[in-house]
Amino acid sequence: MCMAHCISSLPPIREMALPVLNVNAKTHFAYLDSGAPNTHAYKTIFVVHGIAFNAKVFQKVIDLAQASSVRIVAMNRSDYPGSSTLSEKELSLLSGSEDDCALYLSNRGADVLAFVDRFIQGNRLPAISEDGQTGGVAILGWSLGSSFAIAALASALKADSAVQSRLSRYIRALILEDPASVALGIPMPELNWAPGLDESIPPQERLPFNIAWLTSYFDHGDLSKRDRKTLTYASPSIARVPSIYSMYPQYSEIVDVAPLMGSDGLHMVKLGGPSRDVYEQVFFGKDIRALLPRLKVQDDNAKYGGNVNLEMFPKTNHFVHWDDPELAIASWKKALA
Repeated sequence: MCMAHCISSLPPIREMALPVLNVNAKTHFAYLDSGAPNTHAYKTIFVVHGIAFNAKVFQKVIDLAQASSVRIVAMNRSDYPGSSTLSEKELSLLSGSEDDCALYLSNRGADVLAFVDRFIQGNRLPAISEDGQTGGVAILGWSLGSSFAIAALASALKADSAVQSRLSRYIRALILEDPASVALGIPMPELNWAPGLDESIPPQERLPFNIAWLTSYFDHGDLSKRDRKTLTYASPSIARVPSIYSMYPQYSEIVDVAPLMGSDGLHMVKLGGPSRDVYEQVFFGKDIRALLPRLKVQDDNAKYGGNVNLEMFPKTNHFVHWDDPELAIASWKKALA
């Protein structure tokens, strides 16, 4: 990985003046909130961002939320602007055993769940109605944020009884938008490429190149074949402009690369095994189903009960919520139904 000399070539980060919610005695999260729509019977989506792109990347869907009769709350995770930084003690877990790494993931999930629970109470969000048609909340993870969203639900099994009772009346869906492989515990394929990993690229250019590449579009082959050899890895499509170009005026507010070189970078490298265990616990475990009976998750319908909604977005990229916010929010609402 390139270090500080890569970061210096990117625009500086501007501090965001966002509201803050205390998660526990040591942790607080800054967040964006669309506010309640003009109805008492609305649903709320808590959004967890991925690596390097903070909560501001969801601003376009947040702007559409009230008109769409939903509330969207996007939190900044630890080590991102306005939120608390992780302690050396917490970070040291990522350099320890697999059990230490599992504890780190559990702690981060507990932070996200505590944010959701405290926001529910502080803002008197509507619970799921008796007929299941209105109210309640979803937790949505995008990219690496999917790892934290899944871990949040797993942490509900360890929460105290009052929290469990409350969340059982609220949580209706887990939504994963283009999750990172590590979030599902899937090893990186042998056939893989990214500018940040290519040592033929000058060190000071790898990180800016990687961010631009990540926001690009790609012309893949026939995806129905489920053959990785049909994927295009390096050369972006010329059919559509990468998201970074329309994002650039707000670039310094949206992109924060420091965690990529720290906690999130270590997360990507170290947490594949623990993430797989948590993924299976949440997606297939009977305990989580008993605790959260209204929960819908995206996975194998045949294996677990027909409560799965899977949606494909043709001709989109990793930033559908930025380039196609109307499509994103329509899909999110469908997952809440």
